[in-house]
Amino acid sequence: MVRATGYPRPQRRLLRQRDCDPEPVALLPGEVRGDRVLDLACGHGRISRYLAERGAVVTAVDLSVNLLARARDLESSTPGAGVLCDLAERAVNARRSVSGPREPCRVHVRDLAACLERDYGIVARSIERHTGGFEASAFVVDGSWFVKVWRRDPPANLTVLDELAQRGLPVVPPVRTTDGQLAASTYAVYPFVRGQPAPEDPALLGRTLRRVHAITDVELAHTTLDEWCVDFLRDHIEHPWIVDRRDKLAAAVDRLQSVIDRARRTEVPHVLVHHDLYGDNLIVDDDGDVIAILDWDHASLAPREHDLWMLIDEERSDRLLAAYGSRDLNATHLEYALLARALRDLAARVQDDVDQPGVEQWGFRRLDRLDEVLDQVR
Repeated sequence: MVRATGYPRPQRRLLRQRDCDPEPVALLPGEVRGDRVLDLACGHGRISRYLAERGAVVTAVDLSVNLLARARDLESSTPGAGVLCDLAERAVNARRSVSGPREPCRVHVRDLAACLERDYGIVARSIERHTGGFEASAFVVDGSWFVKVWRRDPPANLTVLDELAQRGLPVVPPVRTTDGQLAASTYAVYPFVRGQPAPEDPALLGRTLRRVHAITDVELAHTTLDEWCVDFLRDHIEHPWIVDRRDKLAAAVDRLQSVIDRARRTEVPHVLVHHDLYGDNLIVDDDGDVIAILDWDHASLAPREHDLWMLIDEERSDRLLAAYGSRDLNATHLEYALLARALRDLAARVQDDVDQPGVEQWGFRRLDRLDEVLDQVR
């Protein structure tokens, strides 16, 4: 077992910025080939992977599900690393079982084939990693099935996908398990849709949003306007990726809280809102027709403006709004949507210490454009 007494502050900062820096690594033991190593509080698994590459048999443990999921993703992309990093979630389950029912064990990529056969009767011949996201990993099985493995529990919104498909939206409901469930443990299986991500076409996006927002009576929860990023960013304002612009960020967080307070007093109609209808979540065929709208994990009934956050990224917002067919947008709810998305995407990267360039691109640059976009829409 490697026992650490804690790194001095400069070394902790080095570990955030680079995979394995010489100074912290110098504190580790010398020859480890063949040794069994337990890396407690492994975080993203930097030291675990380093030791495994030198021949150690490593078990990496952390009580943070987010950090452990990131360690798994990095381990799977490191040839020969061979780090077992699923023990911590069993420890979490054991701890929770004292006061409540034991949670199902999370799916590890090494166990996915066995899980598919047990839960779905699918005998997997090939499993390929697919683009996932901050909240889930994804795999394509035999070119026929798309498997989504969540970091936490499956979203409750799975139940509504059948209804949306029956009402004419190009939605892909999950395949049911052998005992009729929509998901197994923390993963679900969908038919694999053959197509390509939609091109950057503001008109196509506007028409698709209009189609989604035409539905108003689906069984979904109404938005609460609760934003976890407000407290998180206030508590982590000294993070090295954002501390140099702490005053600007603090002002943006305060502005978001003020906008939330105003939005809660501003009544507007609620419609079906996807919340992430952009990029890879819109699949088209060879003719450019939309054949699938993916990733409904955060769908809710909410003001339509909450689905128009992409106006802050879209250079041709006039074409998007023209195709959408409405310019009488509520300014308060639109300001909330643009500001919340920028701060939420920034906070997610800071929370997991991943994608530092994204803090600038999807966070601060959006904040810089916020008032310009609002003026254009008004």
